[in-house]
Amino acid sequence: LRENLPQEQNEMMRGILEVYRPDVLVIDNLLDLVPKFMDQESYQGIKDIMALSTKYQCCIISVMHTNKAAFDDNMPGMAGTAAARKAEIVMKCEMDEGTVLVETSDSRHAPVPDWGFRVGEDGAIEPLGLEALRKLRQRQLSRNEERMPRALDLARELSNDEGLVERKLYRERLRSEFQIGDTTAKQLIRQLVVEKHYFDEEGVRGTMLRLDETLRG
Repeated sequence: LRENLPQEQNEMMRGILEVYRPDVLVIDNLLDLVPKFMDQESYQGIKDIMALSTKYQCCIISVMHTNKAAFDDNMPGMAGTAAARKAEIVMKCEMDEGTVLVETSDSRHAPVPDWGFRVGEDGAIEPLGLEALRKLRQRQLSRNEERMPRALDLARELSNDEGLVERKLYRERLRSEFQIGDTTAKQLIRQLVVEKHYFDEEGVRGTMLRLDETLRG
């Protein structure tokens, strides 16, 4: 449908839902249906798709491509922000040497663990093995190293005069800033506390973090 205008694509999508009543519909790429993705109007486009999902009792999977910058994994524009906020579940997929790595950035209900798969020579989907999962975790640790300078800036912004930061709030800000899942955010905090000793844990079960005095703004 790439040769069709956005309005034409929207009309075709509605026709497909009305005639075939599918249980699942995949939109790839969502921005093709929301042309003004940097504009406030994009919110209405996301709401319209949500309304279609309810009307036709259809699970609509919307694919969006993240920004190209090396340290920017956010979905583009206001449309990306709206889609992330409104979706039932948000998953980030990333190709790594022929393996698709999947991390759940947000889930409104039960948490979803990280997982992955590769496509075999016969086209069959092969689940990610334990060794590949270990490789994924090591890769995440390396990426967290790159995130640390910005993570420390966020800690300074959130900390009080004594350098105290609420752990839960900090984790939520890390998730939002880097568009990562809860598991990765917790791992990043663990690296900052245990490996780098940038924080001391305070309170019951470490509910508060105290930023090292030499790192405070």
